[in-house]
Amino acid sequence: MDIDNIIDIEVLRGLAKESRAKVKRNMVKDDGFVFKAGEYYPCSQNRECVALYSDDHKHCAYLTYKEAEDLLY
Repeated sequence: MDIDNIIDIEVLRGLAKESRAKVKRNMVKDDGFVFKAGEYYPCSQNRECVALYSDDHKHCAYLTYKEAEDLLY
């Protein structure tokens, strides 16, 4: 898909959320960073876990699939 030529804002919103996860409740990491409830964060997954990143990619939370089910939409 050529995102430079998309003029429908709803299509762009959908694409932006595709590789992001919405947090159900605040998560405080050991380093003090807070993943805030209701916010979308970049994420990736593999066989073992789901990785949730801060927007600047300086902070990361590794969640088991059970934790991700409880904490992410």
